[in-house]
Amino acid sequence: MHYESLEDRNYYELLEVSPQASQKDIELAYKKSLNIYSDDSVAIYSLMTPQECEQARYMIEQAYAVLSSPEKRNAYNSAKGLSNAIHSMAMEEKHLREKFNEESRRQSSRNSFVDVSEAVKKFSLDYKIDYDFEQRIENATEFSGPFLKEIREYKGMTLERLSELTKILKTYLIHIEEENFDKLPAIVYTRGFVFQFAKCLKLNADLVTRSYIERFKTGRDKTPTQ
Repeated sequence: MHYESLEDRNYYELLEVSPQASQKDIELAYKKSLNIYSDDSVAIYSLMTPQECEQARYMIEQAYAVLSSPEKRNAYNSAKGLSNAIHSMAMEEKHLREKFNEESRRQSSRNSFVDVSEAVKKFSLDYKIDYDFEQRIENATEFSGPFLKEIREYKGMTLERLSELTKILKTYLIHIEEENFDKLPAIVYTRGFVFQFAKCLKLNADLVTRSYIERFKTGRDKTPTQ
């Protein structure tokens, strides 16, 4: 990953956290990011020069200096037009939480215990196993949008059901599969979408997300500026 690409990211993307991240999450992400770009990092050694790592650390320090201060963070959010988006996300999260709590209360009133079998059934996958394709999935190190679509269809998961389980709009799921990177949201949100996508298909969510996000970054860089 070349460090110039970091300059195009906002401070949340630099630290790879959501705009709703807590101060503790930001601090942990800051320490993790510094460790990634440290001079003795084996993972980054062959990809970036010491000067590039130093520049990356400088940018991470700048991001942390702003996001670790509530006052500076609020001012930054306003300047970047993130305040309304964060408020909308918070309201949506509140709505989902209230909806979940209400459903939990209703469930409790009907039964004194959670029916685990129903929860398992809801997320279960029922499909005819193709051992060759299973081996292909097992050996895969790169997960493109079309490959994820192929896996989804193989496992009998419709876009409608996937949207219901993940709470992700069907439109975004289609954009993920078709790799319409310019129509997907910021990297922090897309990363979460892909993680949930993979999790529902019983895939290695961490591996799938890392692979797809690399394609997302490359695709975004190649998108012509309007």
